[in-house]
Amino acid sequence: MKSYIFYLIIPSLILSSCRLEFNKTYTETLRDEQELSGISRIKLSGIMNFHLAYGDDEKLVIEGNEHDLEDIEVITNGSELEIRLEKNGTDFFEKQELEVFITVKELELLQFEGVGNVKTESTLKGEVITIRGDGVGNIQLALEAEKIDAEFNMLGNVTLEGKSTYLKLQNTGMGNINAEELVSENVELISEGIGKVAIHSTEILSLEVNGIGTVSYLGSPEIIKNEINGIGKVIRKKEED
Repeated sequence: MKSYIFYLIIPSLILSSCRLEFNKTYTETLRDEQELSGISRIKLSGIMNFHLAYGDDEKLVIEGNEHDLEDIEVITNGSELEIRLEKNGTDFFEKQELEVFITVKELELLQFEGVGNVKTESTLKGEVITIRGDGVGNIQLALEAEKIDAEFNMLGNVTLEGKSTYLKLQNTGMGNINAEELVSENVELISEGIGKVAIHSTEILSLEVNGIGTVSYLGSPEIIKNEINGIGKVIRKKEED
């Protein structure tokens, strides 16, 4: 992960400084729309922004210039949708910002690898939702499920909201995770990254802190495990804080 982030973040910084020069070639924004059916597993990779929504009208919309749209690969296999954009060489600097919009009825898996932001425009629902984030960017998700299993190895911030009966949250990245608005009965947290982590547990809480930073929690749960091996502390926040 360290080598992957280093490889991506340096070109990203260069890209931001060179954006005006390279974007002169491709200025017109095009829109490609595709119908989807029965998609509940989503895998995303590349350099682009993703917008996810819950709705009966399942579809995929991609906005970008003609050159970028030609380079995106969309693969559907049963309930799985995979979207990826490979960049190499000088093509890296020629990419404008791509926006991808996905609407589904149910979510089972969301996997993100790359550079960009991932955001839900409405609450995504499912029985069991698995989230995997590995890359550079910010993630904002509204989720509602019986069980949520989330692992983040991100360079960036993560915000989670919604509700669940059981939340398993693991962090090995650099950045803050704010899950205070994701109200869960039972929470299992493993924090091995660098940054603050905030959660909300109403019944049972298990904590394993091996990273650097403060872990805070809302609620009055029974703490069945409180193991701190890293540099930081665990604090209980009051509802009015």
